[in-house]
Amino acid sequence: LVPENFTVTIPNGSYSMILMNVSIAETNGAQYDRQVYIFANGVPLFWGSTQEINNSTASVDITMFENLLVGKTVTFQAVIENFYDAKIGITGVYHLNLTLLLYPGKKPEGLPNVFIPLFLSKYNYSYVILNPLLPSISQEVTIPNGTYMMEMLLYEEGGGLDEFWYANEPATRSILVYYNSSLVGVVNPYETIYTGGIDLFWWKPMPSINTLAFHSPYIIDLTPMLALGNKAVISVCVTNLQEAYQITGLPYFDWDIAAVLMLWVNSSNPLISGKLLTATARYMDSTPIFTQG
Repeated sequence: LVPENFTVTIPNGSYSMILMNVSIAETNGAQYDRQVYIFANGVPLFWGSTQEINNSTASVDITMFENLLVGKTVTFQAVIENFYDAKIGITGVYHLNLTLLLYPGKKPEGLPNVFIPLFLSKYNYSYVILNPLLPSISQEVTIPNGTYMMEMLLYEEGGGLDEFWYANEPATRSILVYYNSSLVGVVNPYETIYTGGIDLFWWKPMPSINTLAFHSPYIIDLTPMLALGNKAVISVCVTNLQEAYQITGLPYFDWDIAAVLMLWVNSSNPLISGKLLTATARYMDSTPIFTQG
C-alpha cells in the first residue's frame, strides 16, 4: 500500500469535463487481479483493479473534483497492492499510466469547493480496512464557516474472506454512516467481481461490469446536519463482521473503505445558527441463520 507519488501542476482554465484514464500493462510473467487506487492530495478519485491476463484501461469522470485540481499543484498517489513470489510463479510487474483529459468549455455550476479526506492512512490518503476486530472507524472534523451544502462520497470493497461476502453467513453487509452518533446513511454495497471471476478457471476476456473501474462512490447527503454546528464526529461501520467472526472463529472478513467530505462553502454568508426539530432513524438487518443438525 506504499503509494507512488506524482506532483503535477494542472493548467488553470475553465473546463466542461475532466476525465482520468488509467491504463495498466503487465510484464515479466504471471500476475492476478490487484486493487488499483488513485488519490489526489489524499482524496480518492479512482478505485478499480488490474486485469488478470493482459493489459487494461479504464476511465472515470472526475469533473466533480475540478476545484480540487484546476490551477493547483496536486500530489497524485497511485497504489497497486501487488504481490511477488517467484517460488510459485507470481512474478508479474505492472506499468501504470495516468492521463488527465481536460475539456475546455464552460465550467459546470454547483461544484464543491472544499474537500476533506476522511480516515487517512499512515501514507496520508483516505483508506482504512474494517474487519471483525475493527468494525467501525470515526473521525472528528471541523466544518468551515459558510458551508451551506455537504455531501460524503464513500468508496467500498469487500476483501479477504468477504470478497464473496454474499455467499457467507450472515450473507448481508450494510455500511452505516453516523454523524454525531445519529444514523444518517445506509449503503447496501454492490459486489465486486474481478476479471478472474468467482472461479479462476472461468476467466473470460470480457470483464464484469464495474470491474476495472469499480462502481461510482455512494453519496450521502449531510446538509441537514449543518444545523448541529461546525464540529462533527463522522463514523462508518460495516455490519455483520463480528457475527461472521463468531460463527467461523476467523477475523479475516475485510472491507476497504475510503471517503471524502465535499463541501460547498461561501465564507461571505456564514450560517448563524440552527437546530434539528426532529430526527428519526431506524435500521433492521437479518441475523445469522442457524439450523439444527
